Amino acid sequence: MPPNRNILLINTCILTIQEYTANRCYPVGLLSLASYLRREGHTAIDLLDFNIPGKYRELESVLRQTQPDVVGLTGLTIDRECIRQTAERVKRWNPDCLVVCGGPYASASWRSVVADPNIDLVVIGEGEETFREILDRRFDGESLDGIAGTAVAGDDGLVTQGPPRLPIMDLDSLPAPAYDLVDLKYYARTESMAPIGCRPYIAIFSSRACPYRCTYCHDIFGKTFRAMSAERMVELIEHYIAEYGIRDFEFIDDIWNLDRKRVIRFCELVIARKLAISFHFPNGIRMDIMDEHIITLLKQAGCVFMCIAVESADKGIQKQIKKNNKLEKIKENIAIADRVGLLTMGFFMIGFRGETFSQMLKTFRYMVTSRLNLAVMHTVTPFEGTELYEEDRGSTSGPEQDFDMDTYHRSYTGLSPVPDWQIALGKQICYILFYAHPIRAIKLIRRYPNKAYLPRKAWQCVKRTIHLLRPKRGRTLAQFQTPESRASQAKLSSLSQ
Repeated sequence: MPPNRNILLINTCILTIQEYTANRCYPVGLLSLASYLRREGHTAIDLLDFNIPGKYRELESVLRQTQPDVVGLTGLTIDRECIRQTAERVKRWNPDCLVVCGGPYASASWRSVVADPNIDLVVIGEGEETFREILDRRFDGESLDGIAGTAVAGDDGLVTQGPPRLPIMDLDSLPAPAYDLVDLKYYARTESMAPIGCRPYIAIFSSRACPYRCTYCHDIFGKTFRAMSAERMVELIEHYIAEYGIRDFEFIDDIWNLDRKRVIRFCELVIARKLAISFHFPNGIRMDIMDEHIITLLKQAGCVFMCIAVESADKGIQKQIKKNNKLEKIKENIAIADRVGLLTMGFFMIGFRGETFSQMLKTFRYMVTSRLNLAVMHTVTPFEGTELYEEDRGSTSGPEQDFDMDTYHRSYTGLSPVPDWQIALGKQICYILFYAHPIRAIKLIRRYPNKAYLPRKAWQCVKRTIHLLRPKRGRTLAQFQTPESRASQAKLSSLSQ
């Protein structure tokens, strides 16, 4: 009997396991995949979004209702336990259902994912063309071996990896993501990646890949930067305005502003067409390649908020991690952004291998003396699939990777010789000095686009300063790839009952 042609895409989420209030982002990758597959003739597509509370419990009922022949899973590294148990539940429902896993975690840690007996195929890198070929072969009854951009484990346990999939160069040719598959009203009342309060918005992923080689970053899309044209970005925005009446947008690119001409053209088009939109950059932009002209244009076009990835303020650390930020230029551009009235947030990282407390103090000082409105300080965590992880593979005192939502803020990995308590105390004092600055507080209140949300944001800052800075002791790197704790598994399993 030939397989049916029903496809179920599932966006997994660590929040299914953890009782933790965190920002959610649209599953843009799955929405892009769904629209591409529809165009290629695969129209029987459903999407189950675990970002929405309670959806994990509905998995079996959705499986019975949609009767998928193929299930596609995606998620981040922190979602890995949810991916594992979801695949297990799908196979328990129907052992013949093809389970495919893609996305950031699968691309970065495909060897770990392909070892899961409940996952039949792993998609590495961009998924549109690869998943289409998987479906075409599946529905035509052909073998799934050797598909470019995939990995599969045979019955003998041997892993077969297909050749690399060539990247999609013309992003303008891709259809608009299928936002009709998600609950827009839910996301309108939920915190987004940009910490500016709840409101109706759309996320746009307008470019792929980053040519920089930061050691702590994943390399999912390769190093060949590809981007939609300014005209295509504006076309999408006009489509969303007409279709959903939404005029608030978040660009979630890895490096949206790499192409200077594209940035200028986009701003000029938005201004000329009087679109009256607001847009934000919650995922970080490269601030040392900006200048006053660009920053002013962005403000005029409707930019409200941007994140700036400074990381370390020590030049030696910058060189070590291959970030090579021009720190003086960034600080100068932060001041320009402040002068034109943009709301800015800085991303900082401490705890790199061998980093001394005096080097950390440079980062503390840079953060406090900058004209940033908001700031977050992360502790270094080497994720599998990054150069930083490979550098520490042989370490006997590597970091914990337990993947709860506090990890980014208060998991001390032991890479730095500085004691955990000293790092925590330094961060705490730094946060207090940063947020207690009266001029910064006044500017934040004045510029914040959602005034009703400010009390909640203030409480989050207090929690970050007090609660999240309690250190969590790390494990060895050998335990980095072990399954989640029994407690996490129990929580997730109880939700499926």
